[in-house]
Amino acid sequence: MMFHQLMYVPQGECALWPTNLMSLPLIADTLMGIAYYAIACSLIYFLQKRKDIPFTSIFLLFVAFIVVGGTNHFIDVWTLWHPDYWLSGTVKVITAGIVVSTALQLIPVIPQVLDLPSPAHLEQINQQLQQLQQEISERKQAEQQLQQLNQFLGLNLRERTAALVKQEIQLHAFLDNATDLIQSVSPEGKILFVNQAWKTTLGYNDADVDQMSVSRIIHPDEIACFQSVIQQLLTTPGDVIAVETKFIAKDGREILVEGNINCQLENGQPVALRWILNDVTQYKKATEELQNSKLFLELILNTIPLYIFWKDQESVYQGCNERWATMAGLASSEQVVGMTDQQLPWTDDEREWYLRCDRKVLTTGQSLLNIQGQQTQADGQQKWRQANKVPIRDATGQIVGLLGIIADITKRQHTGGQLQQYTSQLEVANQELEAFTYSVSHDLRAPLRAINGFSQALLEDYGDTLDETGKDYCNRIRKNASRMGLLIDNLLTLSRVARAAMHYVTINLSDLVQELASELQTSAPHRSVEWIIAPDALVYADANLMRIVLNNLLQNAWKFTSYHPTARIEFGVLQQDEDPIYFIQDDGAGFDLAYIQMLFRVFQRLHTIHEFPGTGIGLATVERAIHRHGGKVWAEGAVEQGATFYFTIPKYLHSVAT
Repeated sequence: MMFHQLMYVPQGECALWPTNLMSLPLIADTLMGIAYYAIACSLIYFLQKRKDIPFTSIFLLFVAFIVVGGTNHFIDVWTLWHPDYWLSGTVKVITAGIVVSTALQLIPVIPQVLDLPSPAHLEQINQQLQQLQQEISERKQAEQQLQQLNQFLGLNLRERTAALVKQEIQLHAFLDNATDLIQSVSPEGKILFVNQAWKTTLGYNDADVDQMSVSRIIHPDEIACFQSVIQQLLTTPGDVIAVETKFIAKDGREILVEGNINCQLENGQPVALRWILNDVTQYKKATEELQNSKLFLELILNTIPLYIFWKDQESVYQGCNERWATMAGLASSEQVVGMTDQQLPWTDDEREWYLRCDRKVLTTGQSLLNIQGQQTQADGQQKWRQANKVPIRDATGQIVGLLGIIADITKRQHTGGQLQQYTSQLEVANQELEAFTYSVSHDLRAPLRAINGFSQALLEDYGDTLDETGKDYCNRIRKNASRMGLLIDNLLTLSRVARAAMHYVTINLSDLVQELASELQTSAPHRSVEWIIAPDALVYADANLMRIVLNNLLQNAWKFTSYHPTARIEFGVLQQDEDPIYFIQDDGAGFDLAYIQMLFRVFQRLHTIHEFPGTGIGLATVERAIHRHGGKVWAEGAVEQGATFYFTIPKYLHSVAT
């Protein structure tokens, strides 16, 4: 070692190495060195853990002081055996430097340390800190509670807001689904809100309503009344005023409305006028029509030459017409309401008979028709009556009363004998007509056959001796005899049409027209005729008469198109709300409308016999056959532009067929 010198001797040697003596410094210095190092290590550990401790530099000096102090003790142990006194001195110098530095550093720190709070003060501060910490904890808890409350309030506010929005949506949906006309108007007259029914009824859209004044929709005749209502509401806001006024729709229609207006208040001040109205235009119209219908019904009941009354289920009178009231001795028909037959001027037998008939109608639901008998009037006169009593049923079919209709047949009873006589005379006339028809059919045909036969024989036997004029005369006699026979046949057909019994069946007119058209085409195959026939025209009628009608009309069309190289004949049906119209149309010679009144008369012709053959009875036969079915027949046409013949069969018969 650099400090080792041979002239130095160890301390142990100076003491002659006594064992007991050497052990004392050895143990003491070793323990103190270890203790010093332990204290230094503890301080270093403490400083590492408590970096917030003030005066760190002093603590580090103390650590250095303690370390060098411990080192000196270890050096003392070393020098017991090794005479390294220079090392010991050097360590002591270092120790002195550290100690002096520590002392110098400690002097200014002492006042600062003295300024440090005492334990009592620290205890007080500690208590204050604990109190402050508690306050901070309580404040944090309060803040947490406040935060939770804010969250709850925020959530509640959102829920309330959502609920309010939902309620507002539901309210608007309710208002828009309401059938009433709802509007909110400011005191100045500006429209604030309207529902969908309001916009639909008046025809305005949202853009129209925006910035619209209520005066725009009020009818000019209602402005003054409207202003007085508004003034009354603003003066007494708590009132609810019933109104009936007229609005003007966007398209100019007048809408009659009625309902209520009240005032909406905020802080006691009117902020809006709420209108809840109903469109009563149709209701008023229907009421007026109902009133008119009632008046019209009363007019009809009072005009009909019959005695009419109606009763309830207890045979109590509910009404009558004026004729019946006069017969019963009442001043007006209203007086009969609530009365019974016991209060009217009938005899006891009549009352009993009336009630018995009422009970039969009300209990069985069957009508009693053509009940004849005498009735005592209020003036005491006995009149012959014919009554009909029928049950009155409600919508469910339950019997709620009865209707009585009475006819005065007094004159009929008095003229019954005369009618019987007239009937007998009519039967005799019909028999005479049958005899005349037989005579026409048989007795007149014999002379015609003789005339025709002898004319033919004259031509055949004496044709050589006759000149052309004589032959022409004979031919004319034969033609006129044939025409006379045809005329007799047509007259007989006309007579049968007027008298023959009707046998109704379902007839396919289209098939019948097709059959007759085929017969006509077969009779003249060289003719070029276009037939147009509507399919499945069904009627419920007499088959023989309908064949006569179609045969005559088709014969006419065939005849009056005969001079045209080509022709067109059509059978069709015109559907309408009333009776269907059947027609046969051609493009032939037509006729002058100035003579249309002669068209359906017997023996009346609009063309000469040389132009078109015929007897002038066919169309009269058609008219009579159609009239027997209750229908109508008419024609249209123009010269050389064709003709159209129309006829109808009543719809109730047509409905049976279809």
